[in-house]
Amino acid sequence: MPKLSVISRLVLVALLPVIGLTLYATGQRYDPGLMNFKAAGTSEGAADINFPREIGDFLMKGQSRTFTKDNLFEYVDGHAEYLINNGFVKLYVAEYVKKTSSDQTPEVVVDVYVMGEPEHAFGVLMDSATSGNDEVKVGLMGYKTDSGVSFFAGSYYVHITAFKAQLQVESLAQAINSALDVKSEAFSLFDRLPDIGKVVSTRYFKENYRGLDFIHNAIERQYDIDGKEIQVALVTGGKDTINRLFSAFMAYFEKSGVRYVKSEIAGMSCYKAADKYEGDWFLIPAGDAIFSVYGAVSDDLATKVVAKIKK
Repeated sequence: MPKLSVISRLVLVALLPVIGLTLYATGQRYDPGLMNFKAAGTSEGAADINFPREIGDFLMKGQSRTFTKDNLFEYVDGHAEYLINNGFVKLYVAEYVKKTSSDQTPEVVVDVYVMGEPEHAFGVLMDSATSGNDEVKVGLMGYKTDSGVSFFAGSYYVHITAFKAQLQVESLAQAINSALDVKSEAFSLFDRLPDIGKVVSTRYFKENYRGLDFIHNAIERQYDIDGKEIQVALVTGGKDTINRLFSAFMAYFEKSGVRYVKSEIAGMSCYKAADKYEGDWFLIPAGDAIFSVYGAVSDDLATKVVAKIKK
C-alpha cells in the first residue's frame, strides 16, 4: 500500500476544519417536515399547558416537566398502569415556591393529567376522593385533600400538593383552572341530574352513602328551592348493577321497617319512603340509573324531579 507524502498529509489535516464547518452548516438547514417534535402519547389537538409564572404569593420554579405513557412510571411508579388504563394521555408537572422563601425547595407541586375524555378525568377524580370529602368550587368538581386540592375540568385531572400544612392553595387551583382555558361545557353525567333549582353543591361519595353500605359511587347535588334544601343522589351503571342496587334498597326497607308507597309518575315508578332517620324521601329507578331525593321534598316536587329525569 503506497504511503501518503508529507505534503498530502498536511493538505488533509488542513481540510478537516473545512469539512467540519460544512457538516455543521448542513445540519442547521434541516427540513422541519422530517422532524416530529410532538410528544408520544399526545392526542390530536392537545396543546402544551402554559403554567402561570406567578400566582399570588407563588412563583414557578424552573420549567414544567412532561411525561407520556412511555415514562409515566418514572413519576408515579405503581400508579402508572391504572392511569393508562383509564385514558391517560400526558402529564404536565410544575413546581412553585413562595416569593418570600429563601429555600428553593418546591413548596407546591401541580400535576395536570391530560385524559382522553372528560369522563376519564372525572373517573380518576372519583377514585381519588374519599367519603365525606370537602368540596371546593373549582373546575367542574373539586375537593380539598389532606395536602392540597384535586379537581377536574374538561379532560384535565389536576392534583395540587402542598408540602407545608399552612399553605392555602385554593387560589392557586383557580389560577391553574383558568390557565387550562376549558370552555364552559356540559358534562354528560352531570346532565343526568335534574334542573330543579339553584345548585348549592355537588359531591361524590365513593362508598356508604348516607351510611348505607350498599350504595357506592353516588353523586349528590344539593339544591336551594325557595329557601328549602333538597338533595338528589344519582348512581349509574349497567342494568345488572342498577337491578342489584334496587334489590338492596328493597331489602333495606324490609329489614329496617321502612314503609313505602309505590306510584306511577309520568310513566315511571316512584317509591315514597317513610324513614325514621331521613324522613320522607323518594326512590326513582330510571333504566341505567337510580335516583333518590331527600330533604324538604313534597309530592309535587317529586313529580317535577321525575319529569326532569324522563326529559
